[in-house]
Amino acid sequence: MTQNEIITRWGLAGIFGLCFLSATLLPGFSEVGLAALAASGTFRPWPLVISASVGNWLGGVATYATGWALGISKLADWFGLSAESINGVSAWVESYGAWCGLLVWAPVVGDPLAAALGLAHSPAVATCLLMLAGKALRYIAIVFIADKLSAAIKRRHKTPQREKEA
Repeated sequence: MTQNEIITRWGLAGIFGLCFLSATLLPGFSEVGLAALAASGTFRPWPLVISASVGNWLGGVATYATGWALGISKLADWFGLSAESINGVSAWVESYGAWCGLLVWAPVVGDPLAAALGLAHSPAVATCLLMLAGKALRYIAIVFIADKLSAAIKRRHKTPQREKEA
């Protein structure tokens, strides 16, 4: 089953699941699915933002907990990185602390960053709240942009039809 089939068939629950999985160590492109669903006009924007944000946040929390529980050697094996590389990220995370949680939404580096926050035992409540804020802001932007672009495209395509009908 493809990403689009999941979203079409499962709606908000599908986007929740896709966003959850995208925030773990599994590959996924939640932005594309969310933008497509927002542009389709099938759902109102806020339920989409909430479903995507909570799903992605919970996936990030799971990745954070994985980093907390695994330790450096197992985490290095999971990411295929050297312990030195992870130590470098951990040192950066320790410098900025829970504020790094605002950046776990970023593609490619977000999941390892969430795991590094766990590995560094960053304060759980502050880290998780900042992760939620960063992820929600990203999804608000995606839904807003997709909704506006979709509306503009629909208006543009309706104009020539009205001229033909007149």
